[in-house]
Amino acid sequence: MIVFNNMRHIKFVGLLIACFAMSSCMEDFLTQNPSTSLGDDEVVESLADFDYIVNGVYHKMNHRYYYSGDIGVFGAIRGDGYYSTQTNNQFSPVGRFDTPPNSHFTEGYWRKMYESIGAVNRALAKKEEVPADERGEEWEQMVGELYGLRALIHFDLVRIYADLPSYNTSGPGVVIADEVKPNDFKPVRATVKEVYDFILADFDRALDYLQVDVARNGGGMGISAAKALKARVQLYLNNDQAALQLAKEVIETTSVSLEGTASYVGAWAKDNGPGNLFAVVSNSRFNAQRNSVGYYTMPDTYEEVFPTEAEVAFIQADANDVRKDVIVTTNLGGTEYVHLNKFAGRAGLVYENPIQVIRLAEVYLIAAEAAVKSGNQAEAIKYYNALRANRIVDYVDVASVSLEDVLDERRREFTGENHRYFDLMRNGLEFFVPNNGAKPVNNSVGWNLLAIPQSEMDATNGSLEQNAYYKN
Repeated sequence: MIVFNNMRHIKFVGLLIACFAMSSCMEDFLTQNPSTSLGDDEVVESLADFDYIVNGVYHKMNHRYYYSGDIGVFGAIRGDGYYSTQTNNQFSPVGRFDTPPNSHFTEGYWRKMYESIGAVNRALAKKEEVPADERGEEWEQMVGELYGLRALIHFDLVRIYADLPSYNTSGPGVVIADEVKPNDFKPVRATVKEVYDFILADFDRALDYLQVDVARNGGGMGISAAKALKARVQLYLNNDQAALQLAKEVIETTSVSLEGTASYVGAWAKDNGPGNLFAVVSNSRFNAQRNSVGYYTMPDTYEEVFPTEAEVAFIQADANDVRKDVIVTTNLGGTEYVHLNKFAGRAGLVYENPIQVIRLAEVYLIAAEAAVKSGNQAEAIKYYNALRANRIVDYVDVASVSLEDVLDERRREFTGENHRYFDLMRNGLEFFVPNNGAKPVNNSVGWNLLAIPQSEMDATNGSLEQNAYYKN
């Protein structure tokens, strides 16, 4: 059995912690000689060295501008069920769709994700430096993780900076970063279709290499995570048969099980959360501090992501549904706070939460949604009932399932996570966002997309196209 030490990255952080920290634009963090990074003259002398590099990529995703912070709850604050109770503006502008070219949010997400891709590409460029006698299954697993991470990060970029493919595939997507670029590289946005084609191809490359079902004790990209994430991408593309087939493969082969009604709520405080396939793991030393998902969602903090009364009523409508208990009421100093309790932290540290990138419950709901959309009621009913039987005490199977049923179930299962906004948008639904007032949100408004950062527009001398809403 292959075992990976998920703490090895701590040693490598000395090499990567400052990587790209002083970079001024995309050319810097995708090209051969960034100002501070793993240099091209650094030699990988062993498989252990290569593992440090791979762990360094995961470390980059544990950041305020990525999964451990804003991106972990991006879909919640831009959805229809969460709002900011205070005026700290640590994250609430994102929920107001206040993300113009000069916003630190647009800059931060773009920079952090492309820094992460740059780290992936440098690692892939070093893979053949591992001694030949050490390039066995563990080496293949690490290479597969890198391709899978590159696919995931491109996906995270294209779904916030570009139209979703269910709405428009011919418009500008994001820059495809498939290799370490030459120093005179001038980035150009590929089309949405080209980016999604690249994402699917990278997941295929990952699956050619990956060796283990769940990697790095749930803190890495394994076979099930890669297949599940590819299924999610296929669902975004309305490739429903492909999404269903991939989801079924994961459900039938993974060693991970759904948490049952007795253990689901408690699982949020254990290990990497319920039914985890891949989570970005933080700890007491490496976390997003006061811009962590815990600090956004727990009481007497920034209170940036709190459930509305309507969301609470929806989640707690069924007394037999154990998911009602992920929203709780806490009394602090005589003030009662109604809040999400999924990200309460570990060992008393509200900053320390594993953020699930993909979990098994989503795979069941991908299967159910894809089956509904492809007219396969038998499969839709099978996977819909299977999940609900593990969430609702004394559950009675339903005999039919609609798309509305599946989207409602996704709302219950993923309340407060990074899903609701994308679920509504990719299905072409119009909705209202509490932080955004009376302006309806849909795919055509333009301001639903983040602007391309102005610093990138300036530094690339016009090679990047700005999103249409922000051109004037």
